[in-house]
Amino acid sequence: MIIHLALYRFFPEVSEEQRTACIRELEASTERTGLVAWFTGGRHLALPADEPVQQFIYDYAALWGFTDQQALEAFSIHPAMKQWVATFVRPFVEKLAIANFKEGLSQSKEEGAWACLLRGNEY
Repeated sequence: MIIHLALYRFFPEVSEEQRTACIRELEASTERTGLVAWFTGGRHLALPADEPVQQFIYDYAALWGFTDQQALEAFSIHPAMKQWVATFVRPFVEKLAIANFKEGLSQSKEEGAWACLLRGNEY
């Protein structure tokens, strides 16, 4: 499985209605592509620890799962997604972060403790 992650920070002047429309259309555009195995997303849940790091906080996170890299590549140039980017991302999104990766954790020594914790094992 190939995972596509996107983090969106809206311009401060973007209204709540515009943010909601952007998210709804992202979901609809994703579905229109017919290329996604699964999709999930959500708005940032504010925490007290966020206060000193506001510059690193994003408003919305989205995750997509694809069966292979070819599906992700097709998704990235699909007309439905291009239209969504032109209509909602360019005018509303101040900052965007994207990462694409293969599902699964590395088994290196450095990541071994984290992988064990995720599985509920002791390291």
